Amino acid sequence: FGIARVYGLRNVQAEEMVEFSSGLKGMSLNLEPDNVGVVVFGNDKLIKEGDIVKRTGAIVDVPVGEELLGRVVDALG
Repeated sequence: FGIARVYGLRNVQAEEMVEFSSGLKGMSLNLEPDNVGVVVFGNDKLIKEGDIVKRTGAIVDVPVGEELLGRVVDALG
């Protein structure tokens, strides 16, 4: 896990999933005027400067139900 600063990603929404050219996924968090801070889901060593990053249009969500009552869930599930 790590943080990537992505430049040139236009109209991205907070908590939107993005995909790096390596197939690695991340979630946009810090929306700055000239860049986006992305939390990388996986090995951030697979990302290098100049990689293409695409919006997915999907907001990160976590399905919940009766099965989760009384359980502790962390960022990895």
